[in-house]
Amino acid sequence: MITLFSIPKPFRHHIGLIQRNAVESWVRLGPTVQVILMGDEDGVAEIAAANGVQHIAGIERNEFGTPLVRSIFGRAEEAARHDLLCYANADIIFLSDFLEAVRAARVAREAFLLIGRRWDLEVRSPLGSSPGWEADLRRQVKGGGVLHGHSGIDFLVFRRGLWRTIPDFAIGRPGWDNWMVYAASAQGVPVIDITPVTTVIHQNHDYAHHPQGQAGVFQGPEAAHNRLLLGGLSHAYTILDADSMMTRRGLRRNMRPYALYRILTKVTDRPVLRPLARLMRRVVRGDQDPQL
Repeated sequence: MITLFSIPKPFRHHIGLIQRNAVESWVRLGPTVQVILMGDEDGVAEIAAANGVQHIAGIERNEFGTPLVRSIFGRAEEAARHDLLCYANADIIFLSDFLEAVRAARVAREAFLLIGRRWDLEVRSPLGSSPGWEADLRRQVKGGGVLHGHSGIDFLVFRRGLWRTIPDFAIGRPGWDNWMVYAASAQGVPVIDITPVTTVIHQNHDYAHHPQGQAGVFQGPEAAHNRLLLGGLSHAYTILDADSMMTRRGLRRNMRPYALYRILTKVTDRPVLRPLARLMRRVVRGDQDPQL
């Protein structure tokens, strides 16, 4: 049915715990899901072997040693057994409703890009092997989860060959995921927000994997280069740019009052006017995501 691929950080300390949780949740989706772990970071090959999933090493990197999105997606498509693929950040837990949404999309559309908002949750323990692990996570989300803003795009579900060329974005830095949504939309591919029918869990973490921490991830030279490749705010598509939303009753056209902002960004997409565009985005979206 689908090939799910990711490129984890080193499996150390807390990030190691939550990445193991994520991988285990993917494997538990069942035999119709091919899981691929990518990269050469500590523990990746071992975790892949322990979970009986494929490992792909030798991903191309930039001068800072950060894997390139182009190489990740290209190698994944080469190895995929299915025409339907999903990229996911390695801290994301999928529950059974994720596959239900994917199946519904396959019935409704021939081509599509699925995206959605995540639930941020503090997770400090392994998933566990009890039959009720999924119900337990849902209770935790209901009791203490926080629905993230519309800029955080932690997974992309797409058909093979959607992006013919991808700029040399660094993975894990701002802008690359927004460009992927823009590029799909620019081709006329329907973008579907599956937030209403899925509980996608992001396990909160620090930024100890980067020498400069969170500032290095979002404000360093790699972030600046990604923003340059993005091509301006008019290409910084978010989940709000989805054409439709998946509901229990089927697909519903996205009627959010976001079109005004998208039009205005095309006018104000110049350095001197970008502060105005950012202010407008915050007013229209109602969130304060700093990543762009």
